[in-house]
Amino acid sequence: MEIYDLGVPGEMRDRLVAAVVSGVKSATSSLKLFYGDGDPLPEPGRFLLADSSGVRGIVEVVRVELVPLGQVGDDVAHAEGEGFADAAAWRAAHEDFWAPYLNEPLTDDDLVVVEHFTFAPSG
Repeated sequence: MEIYDLGVPGEMRDRLVAAVVSGVKSATSSLKLFYGDGDPLPEPGRFLLADSSGVRGIVEVVRVELVPLGQVGDDVAHAEGEGFADAAAWRAAHEDFWAPYLNEPLTDDDLVVVEHFTFAPSG
């Protein structure tokens, strides 16, 4: 079974995995721009969830959707489980995170890959 990677390795991944394990995080987002031509988008399935201390359980991706950045709603912001008050706060934080990897500013039409998942602890 493949590992389900959240964020970047280290403190960020540990924080995101902890949010999944605690039950507050049930979605994650990335930009479609980060997938190369011909690279497959995520699909529903089961994956191992691990942080720097090891495997914590199994994530089951139950739904993947493409949403224009300007239409990401409060539901996604809250499902991300990182304390975003609303979609505007979610967008500001994500644009700050994504900015170093971009060559130009994002627009409302840029597509966001939203993965919705459930979690089952190991053991």
